[in-house]
Amino acid sequence: ADTVENMDFELLARSVEANRVVMDALSQAAPPPTDVRFDTAAGYHTHLSWRPTPDVRYQVFWRETSSAIWQGAEDVGEVGAATMRNLNKDEHFFAVGSEGGVPVEAQPAG
Repeated sequence: ADTVENMDFELLARSVEANRVVMDALSQAAPPPTDVRFDTAAGYHTHLSWRPTPDVRYQVFWRETSSAIWQGAEDVGEVGAATMRNLNKDEHFFAVGSEGGVPVEAQPAG
């Protein structure tokens, strides 16, 4: 049934517009951070670090290990490190993204 006669052109137009908006937003985002790491030392707080780009604001994202979507985010500013208080690295995944950009998942340091 994947023929021109069965196309929903209104749905196609909305899909194309949604993709255009996303691509426009991503094209204006700053470069993503590199070398995103978290400290593996025992503790309930999680320290993250990355190589920042000058004049770029960053956000830290987190989600429980059982979740497929980011459940929280915090603007940390023009920095190359942040400590997320009361978010255990054993129960969460973390990522860092430039403002408006795609988050880069943190890897264990070392």
